[in-house]
Amino acid sequence: MHIVLVEDNTVLAASLVSMLKHEGYGVTCFNNGQTACSWLIDNQEAYDLVILDVLLPDMDGFEICQTLRFQPCTIPILMLTSKGSLEDTIEGLDRGADDYLKKPFAFKELLARIRSLSRRQ
Repeated sequence: MHIVLVEDNTVLAASLVSMLKHEGYGVTCFNNGQTACSWLIDNQEAYDLVILDVLLPDMDGFEICQTLRFQPCTIPILMLTSKGSLEDTIEGLDRGADDYLKKPFAFKELLARIRSLSRRQ
């Protein structure tokens, strides 16, 4: 399974990439919203799941999610973000996310959500 991680916090991104690779996942990482969105649109056959932050430079995660769903892109999207209000969660899900996990989070829970989303494909 190949995961695309879109996260601008370099320390968190490096940690997640390392842990996901240790679990056997292939990972491509982006730290910029616009660059990630363009790549995701052009390479839908190259990945199986997107882990998407909301607060990103150039284009936020809500916009990326909505843009992908208009393609249409049916690949699962898990939003992983510090924007944790009920309204934020609803916005993320309404814009097309399949799941929404608030930071801080437990890595074991993230892995369980990845497994859950991968079973749906």
